[in-house]
Amino acid sequence: MEKRFLPFTVPSWLKWVIVCMLVVLVLIFSYGVFLYNSIQEDKTKGFTQSKQTALSETALTKVNDIQRFHGDGFYHVVSGSTKDNKEAIAFVPVDDEKDISFFLTEQFVTEDEITTKWRKTCSDCQLVKTTPGINKGIPLWEFTYIDNDNRYVFAYFYMETGKSYEKIRFKTVN
Repeated sequence: MEKRFLPFTVPSWLKWVIVCMLVVLVLIFSYGVFLYNSIQEDKTKGFTQSKQTALSETALTKVNDIQRFHGDGFYHVVSGSTKDNKEAIAFVPVDDEKDISFFLTEQFVTEDEITTKWRKTCSDCQLVKTTPGINKGIPLWEFTYIDNDNRYVFAYFYMETGKSYEKIRFKTVN
């Protein structure tokens, strides 16, 4: 008599291959989650120390936001207000022994105003982000966007006047 298999019976070697593949997929997924969390944690590393430094060494009494900026150096941009409720920005250097740069923002062009002005010159561009920055002691607005020619662009504008400071465009390679 000939031995017959049920239609749903799978050879044992195939079961082991499937189990091994599932284990490998779970390990890869777990490593991806670990790597993502590690990168996100590294992006905010030092924010607490920069916040404390800005509060103790400048006129800031309240912190609203902290961002990163890489210009002529690496800075944590601490935005907040003074005891007089005036908005201000402190650029806390992270890697260098530079002094903290502190500015009251009442004399600056606001982010909304400069964004509106920028939109008029580049209406079809896709804005990625806007960040306060500093270069050689000059406070700037950094616009990161994709222009009409599909180039990644960094545009810098003076915070005091809103005039263009510099543009850096990256070509796409096809």
